[in-house]
Amino acid sequence: MPSAPAAAQGLGTERGRALAQEFCARCHAISAAQERPGESDAPSFRRLAANPRWTRAALVEMMTVPHVNMPPPVLTPAEAAEVAAYIQSLR
Repeated sequence: MPSAPAAAQGLGTERGRALAQEFCARCHAISAAQERPGESDAPSFRRLAANPRWTRAALVEMMTVPHVNMPPPVLTPAEAAEVAAYIQSLR
């Protein structure tokens, strides 16, 4: 049986995946199954996870601060943190 922190992390990453599917999957491949060869306009979540530059704080900021090439933020900081946890779980 997983420890309490591990179980909580699993719940957080599952909710993060669900939020990503709802809000991010229009532009980003959020799982390996959604990746298509040659698509590069929006990086896949696996590609983001592989880049050490994308810390949890950097991912949350990316999802909550308006910037070029991304629609206006719709996630709360807490929801963005859950999506960031999901992205980091892909490492």
